[in-house]
Amino acid sequence: MAQGIERNCEVDDLRWPIVKITFDGLQTGEDIEAFIYSMERLGDSDERFGIITHIKRYRPELKHVKRLGSWLMGIEDFGDICVAIALVIPHDRFRFMLSSFFSMATIPRPYIVTGDPVEAENWLVEQMAKAGIRVPPSDEI
Repeated sequence: MAQGIERNCEVDDLRWPIVKITFDGLQTGEDIEAFIYSMERLGDSDERFGIITHIKRYRPELKHVKRLGSWLMGIEDFGDICVAIALVIPHDRFRFMLSSFFSMATIPRPYIVTGDPVEAENWLVEQMAKAGIRVPPSDEI
């Protein structure tokens, strides 16, 4: 399942059932469509998984935000297989803005917004263990 998506957006499932998503740069329309395609492939699986999304650099364009929003509104059953989401955002302002947005939105699964990738991974592994899902240690991959 592992697949790279351009250089600005990557979906990595080498440590399944943890899926790492990295946004690093100005995403193109092709990046967004490739990301959606990869996520839909994950959604086609019957296996439950967790997501760590690391937003290193991201500049949202309105058309991309609309496209992602439209896609997100149509994936109601994704919550059945996605156990939890950890968002790593190193930039304080963006992290605050996203945390504020999530406090008003209904997220149908546990999530955390943090600036620390280690905290995000530890939290996600804990959430997955609560759901009865074994995550291989980093040195097993």
